[in-house]
Amino acid sequence: MQGTRTMPNTQQQRMPLFSETDYNNGSNDDLPDSTGDINPSNPQEGDQTAPQTRRIFDAYPVEDKRPATMTKASQAWCACDVDGVVSAVLLTVSAFTRLYKIGERDQVTWDETHFGKFGTYYIRRRFYHDVHPPLAKMIVALAEILSGHDGSFNYKLGKEYTETVNYVFQRSFVAMFGIALVPLAYLTCLSLGMSRQVAVLGALFVLLDNALCVISRFILLDPPLLFFTALVLHAFTKFRQLRDAPFTGKWWMWLLLTGVSLGAVLSSKWVGLFCVALVGVQSAEDVFAEFSRQDLTWRRYACHWVARLTAFLGIPLAIYLACFALHFTILDETGTGDSKMPSAFQTRIWRNVVAKQPKSLAYGSRLTLKSHAVGIGVMSAQVVPDVDYQNRTEIVMYRFKNQTNHLTIVRANEAANTAATEDPPQYVGAHDTFRLMTAANNLTLGVNRTYWSPVMPNAWRVSLRPANEAGAGNMWKFEVVRQLEGGPYDAVNSVSTEFMIRHAETSCLLYATGDHVERAGDDLTEVACVQDKGQKRTTGYVWNIEQIIDERLRSVSRKSVPTSFLHNVIRLNREMARTNNELTVDVDHYKDVESDPWSWPFLVYPMRLTSWSDISVKYYEIGNPLLWWSTAALCLVVWPAKVLVYFVGYRRGRSDWPPYGEFLTYLDGSKLLWMGWALHYLPFFLMGRVTYIHHYLPALYFALLLLAYELDWYLRPKPTPESGAYVRRWAVVAAIGVAVTAVYAYFAPFTYGLYGPAESMKGRQWMPTWNIYKDRYPIK
Repeated sequence: MQGTRTMPNTQQQRMPLFSETDYNNGSNDDLPDSTGDINPSNPQEGDQTAPQTRRIFDAYPVEDKRPATMTKASQAWCACDVDGVVSAVLLTVSAFTRLYKIGERDQVTWDETHFGKFGTYYIRRRFYHDVHPPLAKMIVALAEILSGHDGSFNYKLGKEYTETVNYVFQRSFVAMFGIALVPLAYLTCLSLGMSRQVAVLGALFVLLDNALCVISRFILLDPPLLFFTALVLHAFTKFRQLRDAPFTGKWWMWLLLTGVSLGAVLSSKWVGLFCVALVGVQSAEDVFAEFSRQDLTWRRYACHWVARLTAFLGIPLAIYLACFALHFTILDETGTGDSKMPSAFQTRIWRNVVAKQPKSLAYGSRLTLKSHAVGIGVMSAQVVPDVDYQNRTEIVMYRFKNQTNHLTIVRANEAANTAATEDPPQYVGAHDTFRLMTAANNLTLGVNRTYWSPVMPNAWRVSLRPANEAGAGNMWKFEVVRQLEGGPYDAVNSVSTEFMIRHAETSCLLYATGDHVERAGDDLTEVACVQDKGQKRTTGYVWNIEQIIDERLRSVSRKSVPTSFLHNVIRLNREMARTNNELTVDVDHYKDVESDPWSWPFLVYPMRLTSWSDISVKYYEIGNPLLWWSTAALCLVVWPAKVLVYFVGYRRGRSDWPPYGEFLTYLDGSKLLWMGWALHYLPFFLMGRVTYIHHYLPALYFALLLLAYELDWYLRPKPTPESGAYVRRWAVVAAIGVAVTAVYAYFAPFTYGLYGPAESMKGRQWMPTWNIYKDRYPIK
């Protein structure tokens, strides 16, 4: 057999994804010559003897009336020339809509306070922590660098930009991604097989949505995210056009460009994972379809899988890691995000207190204890009101560094001041019994077996108690787990020694639970002493000494402690995930920007981007209602119902409907767009974090193209064109374009800046839930 699969002895008809047709009017030079048109009278059979024809939706043979002297290359060049002109016009109009009055508001607006500030961190090389991957933020930093910004402006919300900050250039640079979205939508519509007039209409949908426009006019991450999302869709549709010409030059080009685009969108925001899922699901379907080909060997079939897995998983992952490598390289100075990272990583950060310190721990030394659990931080002594526990000072975990983190290690019956003056100092051994005392108020870390932990079963509460209190239970010892620098396990060193802390009297293990202290805010988490019953040792049981402070000991560089780049990336991403999940709605305070996912398609709760005072230039994140409501009806009801009805009808043998081959071609493109919408929208129902209406914009992009695709289906030419059908199609397209433009212009004041009292826009409040001039909720 030589690796060739034996298939059933039936005629295998492989239908191209998109037809070579004058109806497409686009560039089809990427498509191979197709053979075997589907016979309209019997869609299950192929007509191998039919003459060369141009096809509309692969179902209707149409006589080719093009001049015989015009070569295929000439036809492709003419189509590309027209598409180039149309794309240039769309790019120009898009630039006008996105850049018009872009500097009208000269104050830091909405999330510019976050992402503009993150850009300054790159300029000043200060390490910071955020919930998003770094690529889009590095693009913002590049905009600031090109504008001549020196990083001194702090981007405080509502603060007026100074003369030294070229905020107009920064906004315009980021807006370039939103500008490019429009011609890219046009080219994508052509790649999906739409006619040129409907492809222009699809681009107008993207151009004339107020929400997509206003989000592109500020220093935000959303314009790059939307552009890379659109680039993924375009590259992937071009790649799928070449399914019948695999492993050719253009096939590889679009395959690799899809992978690069996936890496870019994933490195901008984690919602890029939805693009990866879309491409992955559709690619799996396509490769499984290849299995039906008789002429395909096992080796070639395996190559299809390897090529796609490499491009759609390997390349995005490589780009994602490369962005973090650049992120770590640039941010090499201590900043606000140091404490989120492992102690060994902090030794590489300039001016970080962990980088240079004593290596060995001595009695009388002050130290800080860092947990290896994600999002926990270091041990800290905090006063937490608690009636049940007599308002004692509790030992908790704190995410930031300050004086409350400092503990002093002393022998079992020794005072802290005595140990601190001992000369020469006596070093702590791994098997020694010791006490941990606060450096400020002489309280001792202990376990009180009278009180159970409020957050864990089989665990006692840990607290700081007076050293002379009876039954304090304040003796501890280290159990070394690993030495990062090697060496004997009986030494206790800063940064490099990983250990557990066992209570000497009860044998319970000190454990960072990660549960928030209810009485003290989100930055404090509980510490418990868990009874050792052979349970799995998670990272909450593992600790290391992050810093030793002792003037008697010589400080040395701790950069020699080994650390892993991959481990640091994983740790940072876990910290990002934990922080992201903690962004929850504060129901006890007035909010006028959050909204739930169910409301997004219906545009129930638009979002204010600025102060709503009469003297403020006001911006409102509201979409084009005509487009949003149309796409909501299409995605939620019309498309699923239509597909279901068609499938049932064909199963029941309906003969008065369009041929099955035509429907399958329609389904191939529309399914991709509908899945893109669903994958970018439905997962938000599973998220516990706070959500905003702008989270719907990537899904909206797919929905707008699906709307154009659906219109193209209904406006397609018939097998026997009626008189005036061409004119009627243009009239319908023009009427829809005019209506969308009128609604866009009607709500344009919210897009380009509203002056004066918002009550002047009262007539534009089409829904009672829109807070255009009146707040939805009373201020508490």
